[in-house]
Amino acid sequence: YYGVTSYVRLWRPLAKREGFKNFGPWGQWIQAFGKTPDNKPLGSIEGGIFASDKVGLTYYPKYLAGSSTHGYSPMSDTSGGWGFNERLTPCQFLGRVVMTNRMLIPPSGLSFEPLQDAKDGDGGVFIGAGWVALPFFGGKIRDDLAGEEILAPENLTDDGGKLTWSFFLDSSNAQGPILMIVPEFFYRRAAEFDAMRVSEGAWAADTWNYTEAFLKSLGRMPAHWSPGMGSEIHNLPTVFTEGTAPYPDFDSGAGPKYWKAPEIMYPNQSRREPLLKDLRTYSTETYNSLVALFDNVQSTEQDYQDAHSEMSGAYIMFSNPSMRHVMQKYDGSARVEIEPAAEVKAELGEDNLTLFVYWGNESYPQRYSRYYETVPYETTADGSPTGGKDWRNYGSGTTYIARPVYDEEQIPDSLRETEYAGKTEGAANYRRHNSTEYSSHWCFDCTSADATCGQDEQITL
Repeated sequence: YYGVTSYVRLWRPLAKREGFKNFGPWGQWIQAFGKTPDNKPLGSIEGGIFASDKVGLTYYPKYLAGSSTHGYSPMSDTSGGWGFNERLTPCQFLGRVVMTNRMLIPPSGLSFEPLQDAKDGDGGVFIGAGWVALPFFGGKIRDDLAGEEILAPENLTDDGGKLTWSFFLDSSNAQGPILMIVPEFFYRRAAEFDAMRVSEGAWAADTWNYTEAFLKSLGRMPAHWSPGMGSEIHNLPTVFTEGTAPYPDFDSGAGPKYWKAPEIMYPNQSRREPLLKDLRTYSTETYNSLVALFDNVQSTEQDYQDAHSEMSGAYIMFSNPSMRHVMQKYDGSARVEIEPAAEVKAELGEDNLTLFVYWGNESYPQRYSRYYETVPYETTADGSPTGGKDWRNYGSGTTYIARPVYDEEQIPDSLRETEYAGKTEGAANYRRHNSTEYSSHWCFDCTSADATCGQDEQITL
């Protein structure tokens, strides 16, 4: 396929940011056919709605438009001059080009106006975003090859035209492609890369046909199979535990009985809230129509507007992901999956697809609890398979899950009084937290939006 776009709802996925490494409620994963000998993709386009202390404190999550190459190389230009681990990328490895003069695109991601009307109770606000391969550099009409045919050696040539993967945005202040990745980003310096990895012991010399592999990169070839759509949420790390689960079938030590987690939030004004709209993929037909448009020197501005509105070769993509969250004890010694309070359901319309957050379990309130109790997996409330895992510290051959507890009287006092108070790394606002004086400023240390703590923000740089 040659691209994927959607409209994603903007909401706060956590009531309070508590030192998370990565909390990505929604994004896409676009991979190349080509792989390294150790099975890493030669090109990957990722990103999406994202919250992390390392990109700064913001009321809403940010949107990251990220990419990597050469098997997740540390030199990948993932964020416009910055690579993995927030390190500067040398100029010779850069590959991203900004296409708009109407907005800044910082390495830390796109921020959203915190004071905008969230339209709670009225379907919410959405951001349109996604990636489409365009023929900006060296584009040519392409054969509509599919399946094994596209990987046949006779079809792997370096004169089949190039793909310029471009990030599209649809918001109130920006519409259309705002940045792109040059095709060579995904396949340049192939021989040097092979030699470097051989010297590092990753694989033996003369065992990898890197020329053929790099012809399968995203700069030369459409993306692999179907796009991965969903979330990337690492184990909830700021979790406190209390007690020991008294189950006789533990054979390698018992796990915690009660858990206290950060407050996970999903839109809940009604039992059925839209989360994702108009999920589409794009085909060879899309790419070829744009090649013809770009090559025609007689094309007018109206021709481009018509092409944008029609977007030939676009197809509805069906996706129905599961909703999973895993808690991890603060010292990493135990973890367990949460029995979900809500689920994601797909509804297919006449010419579109919408994903809804569905609060279908009427025995639970329309929210995630902060407290959970470890129970055997077989005794989950509705008896349905929710993906319980054989977690570390819970014994071999047994499965457990964390069931939400909404009656706090069941929870030990020591756990209810415990709250996370770790350091904050990232951007900060140094004004005093006085909500009456600064009505547009939120204190991320307070538990209430209207609290006045009167303390200065401290930051570890």
